[in-house]
Amino acid sequence: PFYLRTDAFFDFAMRGSGGSLSPRVKWSHISGYEFDLPPLDEQKKLAELLWAANDLKESYKKAITATDEMLKAKFRAEFGMRNGLRRDAESRRIKDFVKIVTGKKDVNFGNANGEFPFFTCAREVSRCDSYSFDCDAILIAGNCDIGNISRYEGKFEAYQRTYVLTRNNDATNLDYLYWVLKLLWVEDTRQKMNGSTIPYIKLGMLADYEFPLPPLSLQREFVAIADKAESAKANLKKSIAAIDQVMKGLING
Repeated sequence: PFYLRTDAFFDFAMRGSGGSLSPRVKWSHISGYEFDLPPLDEQKKLAELLWAANDLKESYKKAITATDEMLKAKFRAEFGMRNGLRRDAESRRIKDFVKIVTGKKDVNFGNANGEFPFFTCAREVSRCDSYSFDCDAILIAGNCDIGNISRYEGKFEAYQRTYVLTRNNDATNLDYLYWVLKLLWVEDTRQKMNGSTIPYIKLGMLADYEFPLPPLSLQREFVAIADKAESAKANLKKSIAAIDQVMKGLING
């Protein structure tokens, strides 16, 4: 199973796949794939090492998920919402505190060597040669993966299905709102998504979303906690990437 996950095998299988929207691997093609096979005792030793590495990687993945759940629990315990609000918090709607617009550019507007970030609905940020925005903003993919939420300050461009949120008053910390979106809004909104093949969100799903708004001092405290958790997750992801490299080295010899 580990060898079948290698880039070499995957590339070979895709070269013989049929179909465009949903490529299908053909057995007649992959059954003829040739690869180096070490002696059985060496295979067993490699398998033990690979499974140990895989188990460690899975434990790191579980730690990342647990960190997210801890943050959600911390947020609800601090500020409430489903079980009522804290006494010093109030329920407000997102549109009361930010200006929400969408980008205007076609997805093909970007290029690989552009000077400015170009935010689309893809996870990877593209580049482009000009910009329409110069501000501190939250960017949300309007279709495909709404969990794709970014924070950026400076000059950038946005795709026509990307929502751009900018603060229009001083009552809320934009980083706090970012975590509200990441921890609560995504989960709640995915249950209300429109569309079948490519889900998308309507403006009201974002603008009318209610969230707990505590005093700014408490907002900043939670942001500090969330940032530390995010740093810990980043380190876990680096460890996972390092394990992947070790596993590839073991398989490729």
